[in-house]
Amino acid sequence: MFLKLTDNELEELLAEIIVGKKIFIYMDNVFAVRHPTTLEIDNSRIISWRKKKELEKKCIPTREQMKDLLIKKCILSNNFYNIMDFLEKQISSLNETKRITNSEFQINQINSQIENYFNQLRIMENKEASMMTNTIEYLVEDCKTNYILSQCLLCGLELNTKYWNSYSDFCKEDNIKLITESKKNFINLLMGIPVIKIRAVARNNGWRKRWNASKKTGTPVFEGSSSSWDKNKINLCYWTDFYDNIFEYKNPPPDEVLNDDEKLFDWIRKINKMNSSGGEKNNGENVNINTPYKVRV
Repeated sequence: MFLKLTDNELEELLAEIIVGKKIFIYMDNVFAVRHPTTLEIDNSRIISWRKKKELEKKCIPTREQMKDLLIKKCILSNNFYNIMDFLEKQISSLNETKRITNSEFQINQINSQIENYFNQLRIMENKEASMMTNTIEYLVEDCKTNYILSQCLLCGLELNTKYWNSYSDFCKEDNIKLITESKKNFINLLMGIPVIKIRAVARNNGWRKRWNASKKTGTPVFEGSSSSWDKNKINLCYWTDFYDNIFEYKNPPPDEVLNDDEKLFDWIRKINKMNSSGGEKNNGENVNINTPYKVRV
């Protein structure tokens, strides 16, 4: 898969990763959501535990209790969850087959089958999810998200000011559209930047200069300890290290291959196959390029 990003788009992505903020516009006003601190995450656990006790006293059903109820009332079929399990196992099995095959034709067939099973599974998951909004698990998780959002929505000229002073202020907020838009952007932030874009940043010369300078000087590439880094920072370091491995190979692939993820992984499969065969390597060079196939997407 080939993704072409402009220099400006790459700079924006890198800035979002380094700063840890996602900027969005609501009603002509500029807002941002940031990644939560460890303390804020811990506080959200405390808030959510209190919420759980409150819901249990009200006899709100658990997820498993709701499943049984939906099947008992014939809202879901008796074999609904068996079908979901079957689809998940088929997808897993096909991914394993794709990992070990060297046939491009077979890979295309497998991808088509995976897409078909995945679409069926997604429809079933969406149907189930729409019926689980009044369970303890859903309401507790929503409470946790709301608490963290109340701490992480930013406003002001430099987007460094908390919009709500406290969780209590958030709970009094009557602008539901603002909460909905903020939560959508916040969840997207927590999910992380798509890996295909992370890989594009990892190949970018501007980022690689920063990365190499960090390695040479022994200084952290991001602020804070690595244990506090968010998903985007960790993924960027992982894929940058992966590309280091590619660049260190004596005969690395051309840019046409390097910038196309599918072509690059085809190249890696050929290199690894050459290694496993025990045959003579180019110029007697030993190569060792490893990457989990499952992290391709």
